[in-house]
Amino acid sequence: MLEQQIKTKTCKILLGGDGFVGKTTMCKRLEGNLNSRKPTHFTCGIDLHHMKVLNEGLTCATLYDLGGQERFRIFQKTFFTNAEIIILVFSFDLYISFSNLDEWLSFISNSNSKEIFLVGNKLDVSEKCIETRVAQKFAEDHGMRYFETSALKGTNFESFRKALIQTIIKITE
Repeated sequence: MLEQQIKTKTCKILLGGDGFVGKTTMCKRLEGNLNSRKPTHFTCGIDLHHMKVLNEGLTCATLYDLGGQERFRIFQKTFFTNAEIIILVFSFDLYISFSNLDEWLSFISNSNSKEIFLVGNKLDVSEKCIETRVAQKFAEDHGMRYFETSALKGTNFESFRKALIQTIIKITE
């Protein structure tokens, strides 16, 4: 009996954005490992998560979850270099996280990324500090695909996840 070999591919995905915008929660939901009852702690420097995508083979995506505090940024620029997909995240309840996107974009200039996503997270907050049209315009002006989600509650998360998986498949073919 012949066993069919599964072709394995890899993909580097980098998540950047200020602290406390929900990047770690997003990573945990993408890898299918989110326990919404257990609090997440802020990321010190960088944390790695893994996501598997099956499509005529296996693609293992490594999610580089960058700590958002400014003190970590001095060494984080190097991680952008070989990222195939970049996801910049801001939080609807932290205006500063949106205004700091320009700084995060400056790190991308050295990357060879094939796709950049902008994700407005914490869609479930009672009052949003950033209007959808403003975030959409920002994404459009910078050639990014835009999504609004709540990684914790799962609101609109599946459409973002599907778009990410389609991008992973496209760039690893």
